[in-house]
Amino acid sequence: MGSAAVRPRAADDRPESNTDAACAGRVAGEAARPRATIRPVVDWVVLVLGTALGVVSLTADLLGLGGFPGFGWKQALGTAVALVLIVGSALRIVRAERRRSGR
Repeated sequence: MGSAAVRPRAADDRPESNTDAACAGRVAGEAARPRATIRPVVDWVVLVLGTALGVVSLTADLLGLGGFPGFGWKQALGTAVALVLIVGSALRIVRAERRRSGR
């Protein structure tokens, strides 16, 4: 039998494997999404979630969620976390807008 020469594959005819895609954080065949488009969405989601947490924490007694009457430590903790989320994401949104407008 004759021996067939095996030619090495060129870089551009190598099929993309799932491990290559996994290393890039995406599904095989899916184009990579730039981080610049994801960050503003995450900031806005955190802002909305922080606002919702604050509203629920502050109105827990009115909603019937509190085990005891009055403002408890869980409500205080929820309010403090909500403030951190709201202020942090608002600052990131304002900075991104200033950077985008060139100020």
